Amino acid sequence: MSRREYTKTQQPSMGSSPIHYFPFTENATDVVGDWGTLNGNCSGFSEDGAYFNNNTGFDKSVNATNTEFTVIDFEFKVPAVYTSGVYTLLRAEFDNNAMINFYIAPDWGQELNVTVYSAANVYANLSLVTIPIIANTYHRITLRQNISSNSCDLFIDGVIRSSGNLCISSDKALQVMYIGRIQNSGKRLFNGHLRNLKFYDIELTNEQITQ
Repeated sequence: MSRREYTKTQQPSMGSSPIHYFPFTENATDVVGDWGTLNGNCSGFSEDGAYFNNNTGFDKSVNATNTEFTVIDFEFKVPAVYTSGVYTLLRAEFDNNAMINFYIAPDWGQELNVTVYSAANVYANLSLVTIPIIANTYHRITLRQNISSNSCDLFIDGVIRSSGNLCISSDKALQVMYIGRIQNSGKRLFNGHLRNLKFYDIELTNEQITQ
């Protein structure tokens, strides 16, 4: 698939075009932006997305000059509702110890752990204990950073579920992205599917996210 060539099911939604988009149906390549192909691997690609089976996952050194994005949007599904373990969906690391983490984390008493660090030990925890995760069903996760109000919102399946009182400022440069694992150590490997990973550089409205 070349850049900006989508099927109807892959067409970016929300009324605005993403600056980076990984359908994960054929490969791990950014089909609209300049991030190219991610490093690493998974168990395979299909119209159902990238399948991770506790293998290495992906990473990408970006070394940007700014934050790059304000919204992360993706879909995932798991083969079972996990009762133990910590599984990485996505982790974005910025300079000055800023980062964004997405985990499925029953070992921490949380079905979904989403944390935004604006600096070391300065964070907003958007973790949820009770959310409607259903096995073998795709769920859509959207994290919106509101730069103007220094806040962030977490949407699950188009419904806002949690908010925090900080965000990552635009001067914090994105350094590296991890998908399906953290760092290069093979820790917290994901088991499940992930698809339609999109990054936006504008503050989308509630209506754009829920449509």
